[in-house]
Amino acid sequence: YWVDGHIVYSLPKTWSASLRIFAQRHSRFLHYLFSLWDRLLAIDPVQTVERQINREGRAHKGFQHAEQVTNELMGKVRSRVGRIPIVAFSCETAEPYDSAFKAISSHYDVVFLQDIAEAVEAAYKRGDDVLHADMGHWSVRGHRLVGSLIGEHLRAMIPRISQTQSRNTE
Repeated sequence: YWVDGHIVYSLPKTWSASLRIFAQRHSRFLHYLFSLWDRLLAIDPVQTVERQINREGRAHKGFQHAEQVTNELMGKVRSRVGRIPIVAFSCETAEPYDSAFKAISSHYDVVFLQDIAEAVEAAYKRGDDVLHADMGHWSVRGHRLVGSLIGEHLRAMIPRISQTQSRNTE
């Protein structure tokens, strides 16, 4: 986690943190049980933070914090790479996440590829096998689709990048 300008390693579930740490270090079986428990809890998401954010939108305190951290980290990335182009995209279309990430990207002159998530969703609706069996990750075919789209965008950007770089060296 990014806390006060530093990376902090911690588990988000404080009630079970010490047991989880023990399981991760000493027992694959216990680690598996914790993972299974987490998946079972996710089946019936009665009161998840995602549902709270869906209700409250960008007014949600946790979301505001995440947005602030993302903004800070994106600023660090931009300052580190200078004028080198940065490309970003969302894996799925969802609000308020998209609008926040688009605003942060725009603020730091990051090219936001808006069609990636839509293309995966459209392929899935057509019946293409673009999602992994867990429905939360892309399949090999989904990764190929996304890679192809990103490649098209990057190839289209090359003339623009070359022009900008030649103006900067003159």
